[in-house]
Amino acid sequence: MDKHHISKFHTEGYLIIPQFFPQELMELLKKKCQHDSAIQDSPLTQADSKGRVTKGISWKEKRDDLYGAISCSENLVNIAEALLGGEVYNWHSKIRYKEPEVGGEVEWHQDYPYWYKSGLLRPDALSCMIAIERTNKENACLEVLKGSHKMGRIDLTMRGAENFSKDKLLKALTTFSRGGHNPDVQTGTDPERVEEAIKRYEHVYCELEQGDILFFHSNILHASSANKSKFHRWLLICTYNRFDNEPYKKDCDGTPYSTLHKIAPNDILKIARSEMPTV
Repeated sequence: MDKHHISKFHTEGYLIIPQFFPQELMELLKKKCQHDSAIQDSPLTQADSKGRVTKGISWKEKRDDLYGAISCSENLVNIAEALLGGEVYNWHSKIRYKEPEVGGEVEWHQDYPYWYKSGLLRPDALSCMIAIERTNKENACLEVLKGSHKMGRIDLTMRGAENFSKDKLLKALTTFSRGGHNPDVQTGTDPERVEEAIKRYEHVYCELEQGDILFFHSNILHASSANKSKFHRWLLICTYNRFDNEPYKKDCDGTPYSTLHKIAPNDILKIARSEMPTV
């Protein structure tokens, strides 16, 4: 990680690093995901406006398994710290899975507005998307508007609640105000702003090969289409926050600071191999 890469990230709002993780590790991770019933039965399953779903699991707590080990990858965390200019800790991590032909669309949005509601004062956080297998335009790779992070934080809107009962609408609005997750609705950036941003910023399809990683800024506009292909789309997304950007709210969904213990690449591979007989 040199000054050129750091400058590119801050100019464009994202950074792709090819062949970061070895194929063996990604294949072992994919097998673990495929046998993980928590993903198939996940409460994080989210439907788009046409009823197509994206499945996944999310966690904030320390995990002593392969998922947790990768989020603490020494090499990965070192890059996150270089990009954010200081020590980081795990904000949260998640597995996202789009099934062939039925995986749902995720509308244009920024991440920071959600975390702002959880008490982050500054957008000093980023996410790293890890391609467990190939992700391209055909099977709904991440799309970004290059440089759109410079627009700053944009207001969120909530969609899909038009026919809710009063009680269900109140619950949805309460969750929305706290920045929490509600599988029955989609939230996204003000569509008027998105429409104008699309006119001004380059629309990039972030196609990744297995083992590639993609860092993206918490304020960059990003989305993904429905997976209409015959191929699966598996992603692990690790999010890091600067140590001095701890959320001030104690009763929301934010994650307080906790020291991140980095794990060496060889140790991660050992963990992956050791877990295979159990899946």
